[in-house]
Amino acid sequence: MQKPEEKEIFVKGGQSSLGREDLVLEAKLEKNWSLLKGALNRRVAAVQAKAEGLSASEEESDEVCAGFLSQRGLMEEAEVNAWMEYMDIEEASLDAYFEELVLEAKLRQKQAPDGNVEKRFRESQYDYAKVEAGFVEVATSGAAREVLVGLREQETSWEKVLSDRGGMASVVMQRRHAPEEAAALLFSAGPGEYVGPIETDEGAFRIYRVLSREVPKLTEELREEIRGELYQAFLDRLLAKDPIWFTPQS
Repeated sequence: MQKPEEKEIFVKGGQSSLGREDLVLEAKLEKNWSLLKGALNRRVAAVQAKAEGLSASEEESDEVCAGFLSQRGLMEEAEVNAWMEYMDIEEASLDAYFEELVLEAKLRQKQAPDGNVEKRFRESQYDYAKVEAGFVEVATSGAAREVLVGLREQETSWEKVLSDRGGMASVVMQRRHAPEEAAALLFSAGPGEYVGPIETDEGAFRIYRVLSREVPKLTEELREEIRGELYQAFLDRLLAKDPIWFTPQS
């Protein structure tokens, strides 16, 4: 009788274990797809960076490595060696990983330089405007309108409505991420005004209270956000030429 093929054990503990096939399945599931996609994007970027003549020096890789180890409290060589042994990671694999990180960062900067970031901001400036608002959800349009009338005529308070309906006291939204109907109203209303009712994708109705609006400014945080968008669009174009697929062995 043929013995069942033994699975390669990847990690074990608590009298249980996970094989490599288990981890592959876990990574394929929707909630963990970002794990695979992130790793593949990094590899795609490294290959493309080299194709465009970019390189990672030993000093640059060492700098990234030092930051990585510092974040994990690994400062002494003995600590690093013990950690690598515990994690069963070879030094060559770690070196290749840090090289990819350097190449990815260089490609990101090359494909989305400051000039392109600033151009995108100028062309779509108001897409990056922000509004801070609270909201409650009501089951029906009629009930939502009754609540809205009560608020506007000061028959009830926003605090009481929040308490009764279990809403959100404050959320911050960029115009481009706000639902289309909500954006048109929220970004034309002044602080303290009530907006709604606006139907959600789930069929409920929201009432918003505008707290503040922020004129878009190209802060360092927004600069990097736009750079990330431009860079991701570049990666998506690369992957469109050679789409992601799973091999039979995976």
